[in-house]
Amino acid sequence: MHKEAYKNLKITPSLLHEKPVEHYSKGDIRYWRKRIAKRSTGASYDHQFCYKGRRVRFNLETTNRDVAASKIREIHQYLVAMGWVETLAKYKPELHKNQLSYTLGEYIQAVEELSTQNPRTVFIYIGKARTIVAEMRGIKKTKSIANPQGEAHRKWREKVYGTPLEAITGPALQQWKRKRKGKGRRP
Repeated sequence: MHKEAYKNLKITPSLLHEKPVEHYSKGDIRYWRKRIAKRSTGASYDHQFCYKGRRVRFNLETTNRDVAASKIREIHQYLVAMGWVETLAKYKPELHKNQLSYTLGEYIQAVEELSTQNPRTVFIYIGKARTIVAEMRGIKKTKSIANPQGEAHRKWREKVYGTPLEAITGPALQQWKRKRKGKGRRP
């Protein structure tokens, strides 16, 4: 700019008194202090996280804004480090318990009732899931379970269907896959 342009620039009192925009990192309590709120239904602060496609609200159980900001910062740091499953287990155990306390049998029953797929396809997938879970859990098949109406098959199925869903994890599936490949079979 030329010197003449600077002469025409007028600085007003309002420009001198404007506060600069403040940006804080998520590790700073001041960042969270602005993001927590009291819901109309309660007196305590809460915050809703949306992380990796999932949205969960955390009640911070305090009316002190600084304490609430500190709590939500701690939850956020734990969530980023450990993921949803561990965070819910630690900070919302009642929600975590309700979501993971189902068995394979209950899950399969829900799939059978709610699926819009071809029933034959669902039947085949359920059979494959039973086989995978049985092998993962070491529930042996014997020749006596070949008859689907037989007592031995019913007992085997009850053992498999009693498997809690929380036992079917990514690492457990990978271990099953490696074990199966080691035996020369396709996973």
